[in-house]
Amino acid sequence: MERIRNFLWPRSAAEYIDLVEQPVEDPTAIIWKTDEVGEYVDICGSLIEVNEFNEEFQELIEKPVEKNNKLSTMKRRFGNLVLCPYAALDFHNESLRYAEIGSIHVALAYANRASCFFELELYDQMAVNIVLATSDETFPKYLLPKIMELKKTADSIKKNVGQEETYEEAFAAWVKRAIGREPQLSYLASKKHPCLADVVEIKESAQYGRYIVSKYELPADQIILIEEYYLNAADVKKLRSCATCSKEDNNFIACEHCTGAMFCDKTCQNRNELHKWECNTFITSIYNRARTIIYSILLAIEAYTENGRINVNELMEYVKEMLDKRKNGTDKLPESTLDSKSKYQFFLKLAICDLQSELKETFTSLIYVTFSLLMSVPKIEAAFKSEKERNFLMHLIGHHILVISTNAFGDEDKLSLGLIESLFNHSCKPNIDRKQFLNKQYYFIANKVGKGVQLFISYLNTEALKTSSTNRRQILFRGFGFICNCIICAPKVPTIFDKCNRKVFNILVNRFCTQEEINEIHELL
Repeated sequence: MERIRNFLWPRSAAEYIDLVEQPVEDPTAIIWKTDEVGEYVDICGSLIEVNEFNEEFQELIEKPVEKNNKLSTMKRRFGNLVLCPYAALDFHNESLRYAEIGSIHVALAYANRASCFFELELYDQMAVNIVLATSDETFPKYLLPKIMELKKTADSIKKNVGQEETYEEAFAAWVKRAIGREPQLSYLASKKHPCLADVVEIKESAQYGRYIVSKYELPADQIILIEEYYLNAADVKKLRSCATCSKEDNNFIACEHCTGAMFCDKTCQNRNELHKWECNTFITSIYNRARTIIYSILLAIEAYTENGRINVNELMEYVKEMLDKRKNGTDKLPESTLDSKSKYQFFLKLAICDLQSELKETFTSLIYVTFSLLMSVPKIEAAFKSEKERNFLMHLIGHHILVISTNAFGDEDKLSLGLIESLFNHSCKPNIDRKQFLNKQYYFIANKVGKGVQLFISYLNTEALKTSSTNRRQILFRGFGFICNCIICAPKVPTIFDKCNRKVFNILVNRFCTQEEINEIHELL
């Protein structure tokens, strides 16, 4: 049991995966392998201790905790004992998630959140929570004077000293200082890729793969890409962010059907295409890296679902067509990313590279764990009924793992992947900078670039960029599977002048002379 738990709910990075199986030298060779009649093989058939896995999954996929007023009360009482309002918010958000719809505990959760926002001097958020609490018919009448007095005090403070700048306001101010406008593209958006400015274009070559270049000369500080994450999974222990937009410490509403998600409002709730699949299932509670893989499959299923029916045959036909084109060297990225289907097809065609060594050893187990968990969702189990369809799903999971391993950014607390973002190549001296805001990444020109110049980002954080070329190359090779040959990492090709200097130096240093004369030789050369 502990082996699967370490994958789904690890205690540390070292325990991310601890599954035992035969080593896989080349995981990509397993994916999309067919038998003599052209059917996808069962790539999990050789997994060790399959029967043990099947028994263990019964415990792991038990129905999650449902709405429960007793738990809601317990969380509220804990929150009321915590002096730090920032920490207390966690408990009151949990209380809201567990509160049964129509009970007094919903209104009390809103009231306590209002108190926390008051202590944090976030008076606008406080006011909204007061409205949410007092508009609920279950809110106790005897508490009305107390909560209105809180509002009166906040209004007085706000009138006299104003309200401190929020994170969102600070970011907007930063953008305004940088480019003199609100966070938006500095140029007209591309009609095919609305998140991308129409001053750059996507290209492909044997040397660079898919990459992005400037169509014109571009000055510094201009935003060329504002992309919402295609895949985004945060730490499940973090209870203060919207499940859709990742906004923090907002006036959240809880999902009416489960305890695993909160949203800014109904708009965010309706925008979330994935939650209807994970709602009231184990998925909301598992670790972010495992959840990212499952989310990617759910996005595939959502893209090929029409009128509530999953069209597995259409998905299989598209993948077969893609694989045939890839063999013929004619596979291209979709021309646009305008809907869920084109976005998923774009994701499926992103570049893949070799896995990190620790994932190589557990690749098949990773596929089997994900497949088994997905099969525990009744709608998915019903859609993939035949052996042919289920084998296809195993291969699709493996392909997704390779795509995510190659293109996602993040750490143990958060993992995310952007579609257009994945096309930028790396340089240790990038000409594109980026800044994260909620669930979006803003990409802007770091230094003036000329027409037709390839645009690079850095895959490394600021600390890693300050290290030696050897260290940077090692990090990039371990994490992304390539050796950096950017402008500052590539070995310098010696010129004829360099070679002559070296030859002269070798001759002179072999002569016998004083230390002062040796120093003079060094200075001359």
